[in-house]
Amino acid sequence: MRRGTSQRMEEGTMGTEKARWLHISDLHILLNSPSWKVFQGNLFRFFEEHPEQKPDFVVVTGDYRNIQKFESFELAERFIRELLEHLELSGENLYLVPGNHDMSTLQKDGTIKPRYALELKKLLPDGMTPGKCPPDAEIANWLSKCETEPADYIDRLCSVNRGSEESDTGVFIPTLLYGFQSYENMAKSLIPWYSGNGWNPAGPHNRKWEGAEGLCFNVVHLNTALAADGSRGHYQALDLSKTLEAFQGINNGKPTLVLAHNSFYDLHPQIQEYLKEAMGKAR
Repeated sequence: MRRGTSQRMEEGTMGTEKARWLHISDLHILLNSPSWKVFQGNLFRFFEEHPEQKPDFVVVTGDYRNIQKFESFELAERFIRELLEHLELSGENLYLVPGNHDMSTLQKDGTIKPRYALELKKLLPDGMTPGKCPPDAEIANWLSKCETEPADYIDRLCSVNRGSEESDTGVFIPTLLYGFQSYENMAKSLIPWYSGNGWNPAGPHNRKWEGAEGLCFNVVHLNTALAADGSRGHYQALDLSKTLEAFQGINNGKPTLVLAHNSFYDLHPQIQEYLKEAMGKAR
């Protein structure tokens, strides 16, 4: 289901200090769209009329283009640059994560590229094809099995090998991340922090936001669209091993914001349990 563009102002506190951030999601920008032009105009006008409401930083949580097929990120990048300029903020105050529309894995005939299909298929029940919505009964059976027997799904996702020989059932995460290369290019163009530090904007990682008077947040970026194939919303995956590493590296006692495109409850139940523990330790 296509979700409309949304935006909201949020605040966080540390002691007597406050930070305000603008959270936008699901841009789904269409060229010459009247609704988009109205949204952009109203957003900019709001901050002109209420300068005291200007945020300290901006968060955008995915779906920068309307569909996966061959649409560029140029319109989204232009809008975000104009927004930052309007708010008098630099790219260091911008935080992005990708959505399911930001994965470039489709061919011109609408099918998923073979190497991505191979990896996605490892996370699907036997007989299910990436990109094709299965019958409700198959989905129900799969969801039930994931609830009662979660280990196999997690083992495949994390390339866990229980035998003495190499297994071909483990998911190769770099292949799935390669599908976000166009998104990565946009993120690196907008945010100087990524240049030269080796972090992949499409992978799990932690950045800090620091304001005046010692105000600081850890900002964990998650890619919950890693296994999005366009045909299902249930039991999405992320790079669980790297995600847990990102949380484990947080030991400064500061509050942590977690950014993701999907709802927490879209994720596989076992992934939810791992994240609950990790997020609790990271405040």
